[in-house]
Amino acid sequence: MDRVRIIPETYDKLGVINNKGTGDLNMATIRKAGPEDQQFLREMLYESIHLPPGADKPPFSIIDIPELLKYTDDWMKETDCGVIAELDGNKIGAAWTRQFKDAASGGYGFIDPAVPELVFAVRPDYRGRGIGTTLMEHLFTELNAIGFKKLSLSVNKKNRAVNLYKRLGFEKVKEQETDYLMIKSLANPPCFR
Repeated sequence: MDRVRIIPETYDKLGVINNKGTGDLNMATIRKAGPEDQQFLREMLYESIHLPPGADKPPFSIIDIPELLKYTDDWMKETDCGVIAELDGNKIGAAWTRQFKDAASGGYGFIDPAVPELVFAVRPDYRGRGIGTTLMEHLFTELNAIGFKKLSLSVNKKNRAVNLYKRLGFEKVKEQETDYLMIKSLANPPCFR
């Protein structure tokens, strides 16, 4: 487990202290995901659903449709890889990958059987504090250690995470009506800060 500093809500997105608090930094823990994290990954899958401003959230049961269930069902298959962020004993974010054998069994970000698909989310109260970047950097390290060369994802064009993915080295390989299919070479540096 690694302990990493995160930017508390008392900092704005540029790291400048505002007048909401003291400016003390908290410590988050990043650890590998295990079978015991399946329910939390389901919660994070739900949080990863992009909604346009003003749209009502769908019921939690939406993650049980086959197109989404495939990302968490039977979690910890041989090639599954993931990391969890915790703060003060609470799980606050996750990034994980799953490999699929073909396009028919793959998800929205399927490119090739050798390329795992990414799922990623941070609880809303902890977004914009560096947790997502840190999760991704740790996931890239884990995937490199396993021997994966690339990573793919699908993201709604209007999702603000598009900028994070670009900063982390993901490149658009296909533009669809509402989303981008993106890929990252794991040989790239994980982050350009």
